[in-house]
Amino acid sequence: MQNRFDTDELLGQYYPGQGCEVVIYERGLRYCSETLNLPKLALRELVIVHELAHWLSDQIPLQHYAPISNHGRWSDLRYETADGSTACHPSRLEQTEKEVHEGWAQAMTFYSLLLAYEDRLRNSTAHPSLKDYVRRDGRGSLYAFLELNDRQSATYRVWQDIVALGRTPREVACTLPALRVAEPGATMALWRKLLQP
Repeated sequence: MQNRFDTDELLGQYYPGQGCEVVIYERGLRYCSETLNLPKLALRELVIVHELAHWLSDQIPLQHYAPISNHGRWSDLRYETADGSTACHPSRLEQTEKEVHEGWAQAMTFYSLLLAYEDRLRNSTAHPSLKDYVRRDGRGSLYAFLELNDRQSATYRVWQDIVALGRTPREVACTLPALRVAEPGATMALWRKLLQP
């Protein structure tokens, strides 16, 4: 496939580390919107969700018992365990396989957009036909996500393999703590193993 429309670096980017910034690229959105004939607002919404999924995978606390300032990094938090010792769960985002990075962000984007239409799917493993949702959504964010995904590299489509494992969105999301602390970094093999019954 010639023209790839991978989200990161073309449409938006999450920058881990000290700044922990999410940046949305307006020129990339405009180019993608015009080239693929997709609504720019729908693209912007799905890119924001995708990049925030990256931020969450790196920053959300796995456990915490103290308030966090706006400048504190979730993964730098220390907490007291049951035996009184302290521990922290640093993010190993930089060592994680790209397929896990993008698969996580894409799966969370898909679930977020899907759940925006049907909250009762939260604990369901059998999703209704996507065509039904696209029909209801029109040319909204879910439609744009699926159309864009057809033009993205394989790395951005591994989420489909994860969804096909038949786990609920909650079960997929609950793999984050193990993925975050995996040494030297999370792999697709580990992620699939965590989702086996």
